[in-house]
Amino acid sequence: MDMLKINKLDSDACGVGRINGRPILVDGVLPEELLEINSLEKHQKYDIVTDYNLVVKSNDRVNAPCKYYGKCGGCNLQHASIKYQKQFRIDKVLNNLKYIAGVDATIDKYVESSCQYSYRNKMVFVVKDCHLGMYRIGTHEFVAIEECIICNNNISKAFAVVNNWLQEYKVAELNHVAIRSIDNNIAIVLIGMQKPKNIPKLIENLQKCITSNFQLVFNYNDAKKDLITNNMELLIGDNIEQEIYGIKYRISANSFVQVNSEVCQKLYDSVIDFAKGDNVINAYSGAGLLTAILAKKCKLVYAVEIVKNAHYNAEKLKQDNKINNMFNFCGKAEEVVPRILDDGASYTLVVDPPRSGVDNKLITVINESSNIDKIIYISCNSNSLAKNIKAMTNFKIEALQLYNMFPNTSHVETLVVLRRNKLT
Repeated sequence: MDMLKINKLDSDACGVGRINGRPILVDGVLPEELLEINSLEKHQKYDIVTDYNLVVKSNDRVNAPCKYYGKCGGCNLQHASIKYQKQFRIDKVLNNLKYIAGVDATIDKYVESSCQYSYRNKMVFVVKDCHLGMYRIGTHEFVAIEECIICNNNISKAFAVVNNWLQEYKVAELNHVAIRSIDNNIAIVLIGMQKPKNIPKLIENLQKCITSNFQLVFNYNDAKKDLITNNMELLIGDNIEQEIYGIKYRISANSFVQVNSEVCQKLYDSVIDFAKGDNVINAYSGAGLLTAILAKKCKLVYAVEIVKNAHYNAEKLKQDNKINNMFNFCGKAEEVVPRILDDGASYTLVVDPPRSGVDNKLITVINESSNIDKIIYISCNSNSLAKNIKAMTNFKIEALQLYNMFPNTSHVETLVVLRRNKLT
């Protein structure tokens, strides 16, 4: 049997070693660990270890508390100490900035989550064979689960009720279930090709077991994906209202809200500090929550969002909260932002783009516009962040902060403040 020493983890926390110069990949390991390989899956340029014995353990290894860990694809760093996870995330971001953007940076602040488990306020579960579950790591192989320990307590309660209902009544019409819970409110969306017949029993069971305010929605979706469409039917419950920074807003299971409420507030605190008193353009603004929060502390704020439904929600948010210095535009950021900049005023640009990053056409606008002085960039993908920073040729990093939004995973939320280079 071959022995394999793990040299490093890649950016997805997959262990990497070499045998006779050939790359070997394996999940669930740490650097400096030694493995005895029992079986390999051959690929063209590398091999994947499918079974091994752990011969030498890292001092950073801990016992993963989840009984599904290593099978379910929800987490990939439960086996690593908090100290190691922190350094992994720091190295990941700094390496991407160095080797992709060509920037040697330093981390100004690393914000830890006080809860390493029971922190998520939203989960989307797969439904198969009348069970809730997740996909196995890197596959579409279903893993049935009875609990998820990174969910907050209200989601765990709702999960148990829905899972029991699926099994008791042999519910086969659903493909996903999304559950969101913030504070003491729960929104549940059943996603499938047709509405199950035993909905009244589910409602009855939820009312018995859950004392929180809850909303139940059925979402018609025949694509067998977890995408929540606008084709919804409210089954029970009212709109759920929350308040943050004095802004009242409505939530549902498909609303975009950061999944770790505690860390999200710390992140937004920093965004406010960097933007307060400025004229702000918020591109990729979604339903307008961050824009509304910024409007409380900034001179004026323009929101730019391409999705019509999100734009309408932002308009309603503005009206409901009687915000007079918030202006919403629906359209492509690269087309709308130049029109805003035509007034000649100086602006701070706030972006929280999808994982793919800021569109190249918007980056061209940013580089060519002299009245964008500062960029506040929120990123969940440091790879695309680094590519964008490399392309923003007229800016340099002024502040770099990491937020552990996703404990026990390889993901990290990054906040970067970029300042336009001054002409000399």
